[in-house]
Amino acid sequence: MMAMRLMGGDFDASMYNSLNEMKLFISNFFSLHLESEGFSPLVGKIYTLLLFSPEPLSLQEMAEALSVSKAAVSVQIRTMELRHLCYKVPVQNDRKDYYYISDAFGDNVVSAYAGKMKSLQQAIDGALAGFPEVCEVSPKDEEAYSLVLQRFKEISLLCELFISRMSDLNEEWQMKRHVM
Repeated sequence: MMAMRLMGGDFDASMYNSLNEMKLFISNFFSLHLESEGFSPLVGKIYTLLLFSPEPLSLQEMAEALSVSKAAVSVQIRTMELRHLCYKVPVQNDRKDYYYISDAFGDNVVSAYAGKMKSLQQAIDGALAGFPEVCEVSPKDEEAYSLVLQRFKEISLLCELFISRMSDLNEEWQMKRHVM
C-alpha cells in the first residue's frame, strides 16, 4: 500500500470509501495549495474537476458541477490558462469553450517557466547592453552604478542556470514519464 504525503498529512487511497470521497480530499488539498500560491480557492476545485474528467469540460458544465456561476468559473479559468494549469480546446460544431488538462502538462509547465526566464534574461541583458560606460557615470553615482551592474549580471547568470536546469529537468521528466 502506497501513501502519499500532502500538506503535512498522509494520503492513502485505501482510506476512502469512494471515488467521491477521494475527489473531495484532493479538491480540498488543491484549493488550499493553490490559495497559498495566490489563486482563488475555486481554482483548486476547478483543477480537481478537470483532473478527474476524461473529456474536456465547458464553463457551464464546470459551473453546474461546482454549484457556482458560469462567470465565476470563467474568471478563474482564464487565470488558470495564463498559468498553464489548463488549456482551451475547440470542439467541432460547438461555439462553447471547453477546457482540459493536457497529457503533456509537465512539458508545458517546464516550457512556460523556461520561457519566462528567457524573457527576463533578454530584458536584463538588453538593459546591461544599454548601460553607460563607467566614464559617463558621475563619481557620486559610481557606487550605485557598480552595484546595479553587478546585480543585473547576477540575475542574468541565475536565469541562464535556471534555463539550463529546466532543460535537464525536462529531459529527465521525458525519460521517467515514458517508464511509468
